Amino acid sequence: MLSVWDFESPETLASLLIKLNADDLAYGHLVEHKTVGRVDNINLVEAMKKRTWNSGQGTDDMEQENFVEAFECFLCSEANRKRLNEKHGYSTRPVGPVDTSHFECPEPIHPVSRQPNRSNWWFHHWNQARIEARVIRQFSLDNRNYTADEFHQTVANLIQKRS
Repeated sequence: MLSVWDFESPETLASLLIKLNADDLAYGHLVEHKTVGRVDNINLVEAMKKRTWNSGQGTDDMEQENFVEAFECFLCSEANRKRLNEKHGYSTRPVGPVDTSHFECPEPIHPVSRQPNRSNWWFHHWNQARIEARVIRQFSLDNRNYTADEFHQTVANLIQKRS
């Protein structure tokens, strides 16, 4: 599978796209992974098989968490479980490649211009998630109990301040 990051310039990417546009067989081979219904990323397959969080899909219950919210709750729960285990001198969690440096992700950038695209919905979602993480961190450091409404209002206030 190719990524735009695999190309030296937009022109080299454009050259490949022009060739693929003229060669249906080559194009079909490049996108075969999308049409055969398989996922080759073994780590992703295993993670999805073992997940304990609910996707909320396939139901009409709007009160049920959606996929992203459920995953966020799962991550928070796992981080808290790990913290409590370590507090008591043990941890059942394997040491992995993720550490606290992953909490400050850089702004998402456009793959061609390599500049932040602040008009893109993903940029706004990323920014909101970043603010939500900071609010949760601060509430945790303050050892503060809070309701969902207090959390959402605090996030909304911070987003509004930054606008």
